[in-house]
Amino acid sequence: IISDKIIAYNEFIINFDKYKDLSNRKVYYMISNHNSKEVIDNITWICKSKKIHIIPPKLTPKQIKEKILEDMFPGFKKERNAITFFGSDSKVGTTMTGQAVAETLAKNTNAKICFIPLNGYRGTEYIKDNLKLGIDNLKVKLINNILSKEEIISNCIERNNLYILPGISSILDVRQYHPEHIERLINLAAQSFNVVIVDAGSCKGIDFSGGMTIAALNASRHTYFITTQQRVPYELYDKVKAQILDFLQIKTESFYLVANKYLSADRISSAEQLSKQYNMTLAACITGLDYNGWESEFDNSTLIGKDANYDMEIDQLARLIASQLEIKYSDREEKKSLIGNLFGRERRKLWKK
Repeated sequence: IISDKIIAYNEFIINFDKYKDLSNRKVYYMISNHNSKEVIDNITWICKSKKIHIIPPKLTPKQIKEKILEDMFPGFKKERNAITFFGSDSKVGTTMTGQAVAETLAKNTNAKICFIPLNGYRGTEYIKDNLKLGIDNLKVKLINNILSKEEIISNCIERNNLYILPGISSILDVRQYHPEHIERLINLAAQSFNVVIVDAGSCKGIDFSGGMTIAALNASRHTYFITTQQRVPYELYDKVKAQILDFLQIKTESFYLVANKYLSADRISSAEQLSKQYNMTLAACITGLDYNGWESEFDNSTLIGKDANYDMEIDQLARLIASQLEIKYSDREEKKSLIGNLFGRERRKLWKK
């Protein structure tokens, strides 16, 4: 493993063939972030021609180690309990879906669930906020590497076994959080809770909240990609993938696709077509409930309990995540009558309680 901070690229590539000890070894070259994308692309292609593997910028030491292990041992799995939700655009429902899944996991498992918005905003649109709590209180200790697990828990909005850690209040603070800070936050949360659900924002804000978003994508065990059937979100994703995600060697083909606000119509893409278009495995299709979405913002609640089909689709997604993390999932709610099942009345009553 050779860093460009130790041996500059020109010196390394000119003299590489002279390093006889490297001829029968797997060589990784670490590139710093001070280079432009064009320069790094050129270095990558030249290194590939010499069978030198590139380690991209913006990775923490732990992520570098995992990247090499994944490359050398295909069966290697990240032993993490963090799941990231990442959107194609800012209005596709990433925060809503992530929090709804967290709520459903909390209801139907004995696990302690933590939801963390790392999208550059506070992320408390769908819960009654407490302005005294949140990441803002943790910033100094997080950056100085003296933050404790207990301090994370005490800064969460708690509801039974669901814990929500509000994100940052000032958008000016976004740039102060580097990848190693976010990885440390997620790792501490993962030690404190059984499941950590992270809202990593969207392709639209990746240049704004880049440190948070990239770190969350690299630090999670699985990523669920939220999109809709509209053309604009795909075009934005395609651009970000080519210019940022591929450049950072984030493998989007390993993402799970969630088709949100889904409609069945002849003139728009089906779920199967979306899966092929994005080249991702389809995990779920979630019913579109635009009016109820507006209502949820006024109520400071998710869409859980407002539509039986929606509840069922979120439940299936929560079951999938529970299965991936080997957490026992059981239906805690009492059996509903046929009418209650059709109209979701019983679930709404439980939610209001």
